[in-house]
Amino acid sequence: MSAYRIALEPFDAADIDQLLSWLRTESDLIQWAGAAMNFPLTRAQLVTYFDNTQRNHGTHYIYRVRELQSNHIIGHCGLSSISCAHRNCRLSRILIGDREHRGKGYGQDMVRQLLAIAFNELKLHRVELDVFDFNTAAIRCYERCGFIREGLRRDAARCGDNYWNSIVMGCLSSELKSI
Repeated sequence: MSAYRIALEPFDAADIDQLLSWLRTESDLIQWAGAAMNFPLTRAQLVTYFDNTQRNHGTHYIYRVRELQSNHIIGHCGLSSISCAHRNCRLSRILIGDREHRGKGYGQDMVRQLLAIAFNELKLHRVELDVFDFNTAAIRCYERCGFIREGLRRDAARCGDNYWNSIVMGCLSSELKSI
């Protein structure tokens, strides 16, 4: 039996409406997608995102997150910009959709499973991510999973009249004892 309470399953077109229901505010969308999508988020944007990922399979993997006990879909996550030549990739679009599922350790399970895919299956050397500096819960989660803060991108994104700083974090396969 898996030590995880969640399973990562391939995201498919049937998951688009669920994802759309979670990303209702500009802030939520920017935290999830950065500048890659425009507010208000539309089904057409998510269909394009899904179609592009399907065309770029091998460099992008996206997953829905199923909570095993309830069998409900509770989130979304992915690996993107996978480079076999440089043996690296990015964790991207990490989301626990409903607030009731946040703060329960599902994020750590997601990140650990993504790292296992990156390091054990894809045999990559480095995984990196960006996280907004005010998202302290996510930063703690990433640090618990082995990520190290590497830099700060000042005023990296704009939400309304505010600019947000982004922290660059990285994890090397050699730094993890076990996943």
